[in-house]
Amino acid sequence: MKAYILAAGMGTRLKPLTDVTPKCLVEIASKPLLEWWFILLREHGITEFLINTHHLPQQVAVFVKSVAPSYGLNYRIVHEPELLGSAGTLAENADFVRGEDDFFVLYADTLTNCDLTSLREFHCQQKSDLTMILLHMDHPESRGIVEIQDDGRVVSFVEKPKHPKTDLANGGNYVMSAKALTEIIRRRPASSVYDIGSHVLTFDQSRSGLRYYGLPVDCYLRDIGTLENLGLANKEWKQK
Repeated sequence: MKAYILAAGMGTRLKPLTDVTPKCLVEIASKPLLEWWFILLREHGITEFLINTHHLPQQVAVFVKSVAPSYGLNYRIVHEPELLGSAGTLAENADFVRGEDDFFVLYADTLTNCDLTSLREFHCQQKSDLTMILLHMDHPESRGIVEIQDDGRVVSFVEKPKHPKTDLANGGNYVMSAKALTEIIRRRPASSVYDIGSHVLTFDQSRSGLRYYGLPVDCYLRDIGTLENLGLANKEWKQK
């Protein structure tokens, strides 16, 4: 399977660090975050990825070209002068997964050791069109919260609900089907940022014909988007 690695974020909350370093290249345990993703891809047999860039793109391109091959990874780098949004990137670069039944969508600003193989197997077993990692959270009101049936079928998704129905939060990394990508392309707005969270996850499954599933997992996953979280990631990851 192939993977999209979404890495175009500005990293505003990580300033002043991201004034000179792209968000995906900040260091955790002496390695750039993106390199930890390369390690995870290799571990789970993913050999080809597409990565999008925006802020400080040349640094990302140089790093990918010099490091990805050492992990046996093939790659495509696409630059976005204007941010397209996560779903917009998929729609704009749909040819990357032409002929593939399923593919990963991964966020370069998260640090994780989640079992991507198990996620893929669950996705295929359930004949899902979009399968997301789900994490139990202590403060679910601050996250995108998912309600699922016993088999993992998604019943509802609500962003930062005041009164969460569950403590299961969307972990922001996915396996998607070719059918899901076709629907994403079909529904792409003519002009505006197009996101998975605010748009794709809110598609009416009954009308779109898509099947969404969530897999609750017990793994490490942290969004390193703030200086506080970056500090925590460095302390926690050294223990992994």
